[in-house]
Amino acid sequence: MTAPDFVRGFQIEGMNVRGRVVHLTDLADRVINAHGYPESVSRVVGEALALAALLGASLKFEGTLTLQTRSDGPLRMVVADFTSPGTLRACATFDREAVEALGALPIFRELVGKGSLAITIDPGGDMERYQGIVALDGEGLAGGATSYFDNSEQIPTRITLSVATLMARGAAEPRPHWRAGGVIIQNLAALGGHGSPQA
Repeated sequence: MTAPDFVRGFQIEGMNVRGRVVHLTDLADRVINAHGYPESVSRVVGEALALAALLGASLKFEGTLTLQTRSDGPLRMVVADFTSPGTLRACATFDREAVEALGALPIFRELVGKGSLAITIDPGGDMERYQGIVALDGEGLAGGATSYFDNSEQIPTRITLSVATLMARGAAEPRPHWRAGGVIIQNLAALGGHGSPQA
């Protein structure tokens, strides 16, 4: 990750709430444009990059966090890796004809159909890998990751992801520049019995 791309952690004192914010500019643009995916696939790949950065930045060791979807829809698989201290990559496998038949902006459920999201943490060396698998949520990768924390980690969590393009003024060769970002918020107070999480 380069200077324009960052993940920042934060904590809200007195509420025992923590979180992270990710902002990907150059990296998202470079990864997404390298593949020449349809726009709808590019958007999911951008979400995967942002989500992998949000989750991977919490690793307390040098290792790899991998997100992988598998599904029966036109977008069959998306994989994103975060390797500490800050290397990101992502790719997708899809049926181009079926994706394009859905139109310019299909909903997530149309793209993926039914499937699963696996989150794998590999500390490397002789340490054991950990993997959690949840059903893909129809609302997107954020929904699946939220289910992962609710079920596997039992930490009340909210995640929001966003992907967009912008056009640079005066560019010799106009093309969309991809941007991706997200926020994760976790309520640790609820674990101690001090109340329910606030959305």
